[in-house]
Amino acid sequence: MKMTDEQSLHILNQIHDLYSYNKIAENTAGYSYNFGKVLYDKILEFKPKRVVEFGPKFGYTTLFMATALAARGEGKIKTYDLWQEKREIYQNDHFSSFDKDTFQRCINTIIQDNPDLNKHIEHETKDYYKWLDSPFAFDFDLLYVDVNNTGDTIEKTYNRLKSHITNGAIVIFAGGNQAKDHHRMYKGLKPIYPLKDDIGYTIIHDDSSSASLSMISWNSRE
Repeated sequence: MKMTDEQSLHILNQIHDLYSYNKIAENTAGYSYNFGKVLYDKILEFKPKRVVEFGPKFGYTTLFMATALAARGEGKIKTYDLWQEKREIYQNDHFSSFDKDTFQRCINTIIQDNPDLNKHIEHETKDYYKWLDSPFAFDFDLLYVDVNNTGDTIEKTYNRLKSHITNGAIVIFAGGNQAKDHHRMYKGLKPIYPLKDDIGYTIIHDDSSSASLSMISWNSRE
């Protein structure tokens, strides 16, 4: 059963309110409403039935995309992260609050008032690069990637999935503008923006900060 526009927009406001004020845990704030709304709109535009997300952190983007699937009345988002394992892998306190329990509490807080969302969401602990090298990497219509993306991440993603993109799959990733590359967290790492023309991605959200979104599709290359 599809949601009305009024119902889905009400849920988006609930989600943004929850995350804007750190109501669940420290550091859950930080996303703008427009960041999530762009992902919501792309789900409505492209109508994917199989959405895969890597790097949901606290679930903000997961819930925006799941709400779009619920608004359409079909589809599922499979979302994966390493959560607390990131702290050990990257040796960085930036990931200290990224735990699966916090993710689950955030998701459940929204689902308890909007139970229809639950059937559109699956989550599991999984490494992006291992998945990308597996046969399951082509099992999606729309992929969203936010795994501390660098130029290496996006280049490897494009090279691995190019044939799938040619056949109509959509890849959206966090970053792609110059501000993201210049963020102190990515100092010394391969930048993404110089790959823009070669890969042919389009920046679909850019607030002149590191919180940008970009999209790779066959149409964006034409």
